[in-house]
Amino acid sequence: MRHAEAFKNLPHDPATDPAKLEDLTEKGRKQAVDAAPKLKDVSAPFYCSPAGRARATAALVAETRGAAPPVSDPGFGPLVDGKDVDGKPFPIAKRMSAWKRGEDPKPADGESLADVKARAAAAANALAKAHPGGAAVVVAHGEVAACLVAHATRRDEKAVFLSGGPPHCGVLVFEIAPDGTWTFVGPLT
Repeated sequence: MRHAEAFKNLPHDPATDPAKLEDLTEKGRKQAVDAAPKLKDVSAPFYCSPAGRARATAALVAETRGAAPPVSDPGFGPLVDGKDVDGKPFPIAKRMSAWKRGEDPKPADGESLADVKARAAAAANALAKAHPGGAAVVVAHGEVAACLVAHATRRDEKAVFLSGGPPHCGVLVFEIAPDGTWTFVGPLT
């Protein structure tokens, strides 16, 4: 599941407190509560990115379902931006331009999209081993969702990301077989 709308997803003043940007908007809180009934397995444990917007979404959905509080897993965290040559945060516009050219930059102190795919797939594989034959709910980010789709479908993560990801609180379903084979079932509506 992609996290609900947060202030970080809206146009904002660059001087805004980063902690405030992680807060869910009123619309985001409603998205999280409305998404809860889509999830069929009431007993499924919740995991989430350590980012505030994902933790808040997972907590709201889990609480609405009467489930245990979510467990934070850095394997599902957002893409680490890193720094540009001037030492400032690597701009997403520069990254998007590179992805459109088929390049996958890995800035200083940051990650490439391939890095995100590797760590998110490893985290999902660990959950599959921890819950054999069962289900788990993961609340993460659009780029993490795109990378997991790319992993399951053996497609390029840049192309999957650029084709558009799930909406806020959009749910994607994957199956991971005991032998580690992945299947992307599709979006849950």
